Amino acid sequence: MSYGASVVCHHWKACNGQGNKKVFWRQKVKKATCLDKDEMELAKSLENEEWVSDLTEKERKQYEDFAHYSLNKQKRINIRLSERDLKKIRAKAIEEGIPYQSLISMLIHKYSEGKVSINR
Repeated sequence: MSYGASVVCHHWKACNGQGNKKVFWRQKVKKATCLDKDEMELAKSLENEEWVSDLTEKERKQYEDFAHYSLNKQKRINIRLSERDLKKIRAKAIEEGIPYQSLISMLIHKYSEGKVSINR
């Protein structure tokens, strides 16, 4: 990875996909000159692999699942929910730190995969 070519999310160590390390997110940087001194030091430390993940294995797996779900081609649907249910779902999503639409999508996906069942 050349300097100024990309910036890597702080959760993952930059590694160009080697070993069990993964690059989780990249954002292209137009010019290295657009970075101030502190940003340049940060970019260099990322490229020198000075950063390691502080996530637990469970958190890492959860973020991998989020990324996997977001990479799949998606279709838009409309559903009607009671206001009370939607408020509860939004509150749960905030607790999980994810958008409520993603939470709904994950629940539907888990149901379609047979990982969640409906108890009557």
